[in-house]
Amino acid sequence: MYNVLDSIKFVIDNSDSISVNKHAIEFFCANNYIDKKINWLLPSPNIIGSLEFNEKLNFVTILNSLSFCFWHMPKWQISYKERIYDGSWGMVAAISKAKENNIPILDFNFLKRLTIEDFNSIVEDDSKMILRKERVDIINEVASTMIDLFNSNVYELMQVANFDAIHLQNLILSQFKSFTDISLYNERVIYFNKRVQLLIADLNYILVSNGYKKLKNIDKITACADYKIPFILREFGMIEYDKELSKLVDNKVILEKGSKEEIEIRAHAIWVVELMKFEYCKLGIKVESHQINDFLWMISQIKNLKYKPYHLTVTTSY
Repeated sequence: MYNVLDSIKFVIDNSDSISVNKHAIEFFCANNYIDKKINWLLPSPNIIGSLEFNEKLNFVTILNSLSFCFWHMPKWQISYKERIYDGSWGMVAAISKAKENNIPILDFNFLKRLTIEDFNSIVEDDSKMILRKERVDIINEVASTMIDLFNSNVYELMQVANFDAIHLQNLILSQFKSFTDISLYNERVIYFNKRVQLLIADLNYILVSNGYKKLKNIDKITACADYKIPFILREFGMIEYDKELSKLVDNKVILEKGSKEEIEIRAHAIWVVELMKFEYCKLGIKVESHQINDFLWMISQIKNLKYKPYHLTVTTSY
């Protein structure tokens, strides 16, 4: 159910706009060591370390409900601890700042009734953030489902899934409709499951960093098909766009959600990370897809590097 790799293989086999450079993959893996303890939240502007265990679980659940589509220009930004943040780290900062300001941002009862005015206050919105109503609708739905089905307890949610990453993915997708992330490609259903897979990886991080066992089958969770992963894979030559797709992306033409080009970009991001995992294994390094994902994503945060543009799509999926 909801099998990402099986579904995207059809895209890989039929894609004609993107090619995979296996030599570039081999070179990158041979020259870039991945710390297995890596997690994208570690260097982010957060207060997670000061929270109680259940609050930490709530934090990443709420974060992954709200984190998508931050590329719109001019970018939404937020000031936190004398620095300016945007994107996903901006949302981490916004939640942290709200908590420090005694806003019950980690309380599902509060979030069930969250209004657009409440949300604008939390993100200090000046109309730069798009899809604000969609974010509020999503967090209302997530909070209501957590209250009604899981007693507002994310740990209970994981218990129901028997602490199995695949069962947890299926449970979340069946009960939290806003995490649905599918596309149609040549009349085939393609599963990407970006936000739910990132949520599971983050929940696993909270478990392990607090002395609990890691989720079963966490190694089956794939990379997250977003903007930054294919962007970095392209930058290092591991994927190559054809002339037409390169022109679209480099000229920042918005790709429609579910378009052929957008689906092929996302599918290749996941597929190449699996190839990287295999290549690291050949080098004697056992690493999981979500760890490679976080490593690549953090490379994308190095602001002083001169990168080509990444693809742009208006969506609540990523």
